[in-house]
Amino acid sequence: MSVSLALFGEDHLEPGAYAMAGVGLPSSGRPLTSCALSVGSVSALARKGGTEVPNEDCLFALDDGRFIVHIIADGHHGYESSHDFIEVLARLYDRHGPHLKPDEALALAADDWAKHSAPDLEASESRTTLLLTRVDRREGTLEGVNLGDSAVFLAGVETGVRRVAAANECYAAPWAPESLHPSMDCAFHAPARAGEWLLSCSDGVTECHYGMPDTSIQSTDLESLLIRAVGSTDTFVEALASLALTGVRGHPGGEDNLAIIASVI
Repeated sequence: MSVSLALFGEDHLEPGAYAMAGVGLPSSGRPLTSCALSVGSVSALARKGGTEVPNEDCLFALDDGRFIVHIIADGHHGYESSHDFIEVLARLYDRHGPHLKPDEALALAADDWAKHSAPDLEASESRTTLLLTRVDRREGTLEGVNLGDSAVFLAGVETGVRRVAAANECYAAPWAPESLHPSMDCAFHAPARAGEWLLSCSDGVTECHYGMPDTSIQSTDLESLLIRAVGSTDTFVEALASLALTGVRGHPGGEDNLAIIASVI
């Protein structure tokens, strides 16, 4: 089993289905980190109106036993920004390793794009949310940068489920240098305790009923899924992806693309 992976929306376009993958130490009997990606349901495809690549979500996950890295990008007005971010950041983490902090990764990515910018994309309307989260299990620390409305949760038996990264209206593009230097308001930090769960997801989960967070998946739903998962990140991610596609309490789901990464700290 590898310690890192990337999933791209352009490869996962079947409505109502989700792709699963896991990463962890080769000696581990099960993945320490599990991921899922989906284009959503037929309603998500209809809302995007025949876009060339309707699944604009993508993700990168790394788990080497000590460090956890979650990166989620949710594209708007085209998939180019989100997919390009994941390609470059995945390459940086594979090259430099998980010691690279989120702000350092963004700075290196900005340098990379400055040197290899694509003139034909500079006029593109494509933008993306961007969530980078890094946990050091040994030090018990979590740090990250969140541009947009993706979500990060920490969950524990004693502490319950709590969101640790506030949503905002920031978006980024590789060919827009000013977007690669987010304000401190977009940074977040938290203690990360052994045995807790780390969950990162795009708004296709927290707004599976599109634009309606109050009738979408709530913290109580996440708590129930965690209890039923009995420590298995695969079981949890599979159940969460299925719930996001079908909706909760009689409300529709699957109305947007969704990306999910879950790890046990």
